[in-house]
Amino acid sequence: MQNIRSYFLLAQTIALVVISLSVTIGVSKSSTASPLQDTMPTSNQVYLLGPRDLIEIRVFEHPELSIQARVEADNSVLLPVVGKAFVGGMSEQDAAQIIQTAYEVGGVVLNAAVTIRVTEFASKKIAVLGFVNSPGQYTLDRPSKVSDVLAMAGGPTSTGSSKLVFTDYNDDTGENERYILNIDQILGLAGETQNPFVGAGDIIYVPKAEVFYIYGEVRSPGVFQIDTDITIEQALAIAGGVTELGKSSSIRRRNNETGDLEKIELTELVKAGDVFQVPQRIF
Repeated sequence: MQNIRSYFLLAQTIALVVISLSVTIGVSKSSTASPLQDTMPTSNQVYLLGPRDLIEIRVFEHPELSIQARVEADNSVLLPVVGKAFVGGMSEQDAAQIIQTAYEVGGVVLNAAVTIRVTEFASKKIAVLGFVNSPGQYTLDRPSKVSDVLAMAGGPTSTGSSKLVFTDYNDDTGENERYILNIDQILGLAGETQNPFVGAGDIIYVPKAEVFYIYGEVRSPGVFQIDTDITIEQALAIAGGVTELGKSSSIRRRNNETGDLEKIELTELVKAGDVFQVPQRIF
């Protein structure tokens, strides 16, 4: 029995090396990608098993070996007769191959036909925080992009920003990388150029929108979101422009401390919370 277990461990190690080499080759081909592209895996990603996932293991024509097992913290599952098999970080197909090898090398089943199916996804959790309709923690049951998880959380609220902060957790290094993403681009409204895949430990945060207010003699007075740096002249254009009764050079900005209306230049940049007033022209 000791020899059988030794052969099993050797075969399992060889299988892991083969799988690791194939992954390494795949990574080296994309090593020239930009940092943001590195967080955008191709669409053929598959789900990788992780701790606390519950999997169904079926061995064809061997119901006594067909079980449900939970992946342990050390990425292993406990199999009948042969003991532990390490399947964490693998696809269902690769994990099935590891278990098949275990039974064959252990002399339990020759030419074993093994299939694996995840029945309870528990290892891939991601947090969605801030100004979204349903903030909280979500469990991923398939390869998902930022747009998918944002939809799970109900999308941004009416006061949420048009941009979000995506914190990408790297399992290998334990480090975080942060990206500011445009929600319109994520949702494909401005071309799907910023919609990376997400993984366990990632965080999506939608901050409160930065806004400015403009009232008085403009065609569309109200509250407007600041998506990028804009001048006061551009802010007037966003509000529909000045009416016939107004004059753009007469625009004033309210001092948040004193409440006084102060004269400003049209070339100045708009700041979050600015309140502008366009008075009537004096004829």
